Formats: sequence, structure tokens, C-alpha cells
Amino acid sequence: MSIFSRLTKKQNFEAPASGLKSVSIRADTSKQRSDFKEVRDTINAHVDWENMYATTIAGTLVDAQTNDIFAQGYSLQGDDDEAISNVRDYLDSVDFEKTLKTCVNEARKHAFGIAEIGKTDKGKYKPVALSSLNIIPRYDEKGWIDRFDQVNINDKKTVLTTLKIKECMCISLTPVAGDIGLSQMARCYEAVMRHENICQASADMIWSHGYPAYDVEFNPPDGVTPANIPRGVEGVTADLAPGSELTTGMGTVIKELNTGGLPQIQNYGDWALQEVAVHFNVPRSMVGLIDNSEATARITSKMYYNRIASEQTFIAREVQHTYLENYVLSSLGIKPGDVKFRFNDPDPTSMMEKSNYVKNLMSLDITDPYAIFDKSELAEMLGKHPKKGEYDEDPEEIMNNLIKHLKDAGVGQ
Repeated sequence: MSIFSRLTKKQNFEAPASGLKSVSIRADTSKQRSDFKEVRDTINAHVDWENMYATTIAGTLVDAQTNDIFAQGYSLQGDDDEAISNVRDYLDSVDFEKTLKTCVNEARKHAFGIAEIGKTDKGKYKPVALSSLNIIPRYDEKGWIDRFDQVNINDKKTVLTTLKIKECMCISLTPVAGDIGLSQMARCYEAVMRHENICQASADMIWSHGYPAYDVEFNPPDGVTPANIPRGVEGVTADLAPGSELTTGMGTVIKELNTGGLPQIQNYGDWALQEVAVHFNVPRSMVGLIDNSEATARITSKMYYNRIASEQTFIAREVQHTYLENYVLSSLGIKPGDVKFRFNDPDPTSMMEKSNYVKNLMSLDITDPYAIFDKSELAEMLGKHPKKGEYDEDPEEIMNNLIKHLKDAGVGQ
């Protein structure tokens, strides 16, 4: 069963809460109390994740991953240049990319990001990103998600606003059987908390070493130290701070303790950061750790960008089928599928690698560089989706090119 259970139809309950605080829910019947308890626990978990995003290293990593999805931009593909231009203008006019980026961030934090489809004053369909903090997915009898309930508090009364699945765009980056997805914050919660605890403990130790402990040794001539003298010294040394000066008489030795620094403190910090990187599935360099091996760093980076590219396919599919085809294309009089939404490759070095690969393919046969792949296929490899007939060549031009290649190869001479 999903961790997001269905609510009872009776939805009269109070939830005195505000801001990012825990939700307290009251109900009349045992059934209501059971259902509302799970809803309360779910929202409280979302509150924890939101606070974690705002105050820990997790927020930085979430933003960085989302930025990598959008860093190389997106493209609109199709055979009709005018249709592509109209769709692009339409998306720009409703701040589509900003809304989509917000939804992706919400999906990383809370397992799903929701954008309600509304209308502007000019009648354009505009996606409006919603906070997933107080949204509960709802399932039908077959276990399919059919709507979302948004929990709002108004005058100490909790009001549930229902949003049908057909009225929104839902982004999920981690598909899970039987549920809507997984929160990246939930999966990394323990690793991030360990990092926070180690950072706090390290700071406390460093602070403590800034106010070192002292051992005061008395060596009176008769070998007997009056009891009141150590007590008096303790009262003085308790308030010492860095820069304090001590003056003693003969027979007194003051020794500063813990002068050897903090052994292993960097190792503890690096270990905690490495755990965070592993749980977030990001390269170590993203948390400030440098790989000694260039090959290792390159492989890790490739694995990371492969994951980002996979997430891009989930997002593009949802944008295409839910928003573009149901709202934008139909309102512009464009047939479904005539304009397609695609993200560009997230890896900045990928295009150079593809270009070198295509270059090698073209040189396989010096007599005819297009004998194995034609120009259209090579263009597809480089991410360009040619229109029908764009690379068709005149037969005479093909023959002249062939003759030229034969001459250059010395054939017939």
C-alpha cells in the first residue's frame, strides 16, 4: 500500500498550524483519526524535507541537479518551422521554463511536482507550479492516481481542494511501482543528518580548543598546598579566553592541555561528504571532494549525466502528452505530434564526442563517405532531426562527388 493513503470523504477537521511547522489534526471518529494521522504524518514528513532543503547541503545539491537538467536548454522539433515558432512564442509568453524548473525541484524534494493548468487574461493555457508541501496524491479503486488533495488551513479549519489528474502536469523523476515516486530528500535524509551532526561536533571541538583547558601544578617548598588555593585558581582559569595572560609565582607550573590539534577531523568531514554524494548519486566534486584520478572523475561524470538524461526523458514525455498536446497544440490548431518537446544533451562534452564519432563514420569508405549512413542518419546522431527531403541530393551531384572521391583515391590512374 502507498504511504499516501486515501482520505475519508468526511473532511471536517481542525489543523492549527502555520508556516513550516508540524501539523496537528483532530477528528471525531476512530476512522477519521486513523486516516488523518497518516495525512498528518505525511505532511510533517514534507515539512522536514522542506526544512532540510532550506538549511542543509541537500538544498544546494537539489538545485545543482535541477540546473544541470535545464543548463543546455530544450528544443522543439517538427517539419513545420512556423508551427515550431508559434509554440516557442507561446511557451515563452507563459513563463513555461520557469514553472517546469520549479516542478522539477519540488519532485526532487517531495517525490512529485505539480503544475495546475490555468488560463491567462488573454486565454492562453498557463501552467502554475504548486508547492508539494501540502499535497496528497489520491488513488482510485484500481490503485491508479486520479487526483490530488491540497490541504489548506483557513481560520483554523482545514479545507481540502481537489485537483483532478487531467487538470495538471505532474513531474516525477523516480518511477516506482505502486506509487507516484520517491523523494530524494527522504532517501538521503540519514546521510545529510550525519553530515550535519559531524559538522556541529567538529565546530564544537574547534570552539573548545579555542578556549583550552589548563592544568595548574603547585610545588610549595613544604610540599603541602592549602585547600583554598586550588579552588581559587579554578575560579580564575574558568573564565580564560584566547589571549588571556597568566602570572604565577615560584613553585607554580601552568600547562595548556589539548595542544595537539584535532586529529582525524578532516577525515570525518570527508567521509560524511562522501556519504552525501553517494546517497544523492552525484559526483564527489559536487560536494567539494576532488578525485585524484582523471579517469575515475570522467567515468563518474558520465554516469551522472546519463542519469540526468534519463530524468529528462520522463519530464519531456509528461510535457509532451499532458501540456503540449492537450492544451498548447490544440489551441494553436496544430496536430498532436507535429511539434515535439526535447531536452538538449545535458553533458557539455557530449556533442564533441558525437562529432568525432560521426567524423570517423564518414571516413570509413574513402570512395563514398555515405555508403553506410546517409546524411539524414548522421544528422540524427548529432541531435538534429532533419525535415523530409532536407538532405536529398541531385543524382548528378551524387555522381560528381563519387567521381571526385575516386580521383582523390587514385582509382583509374
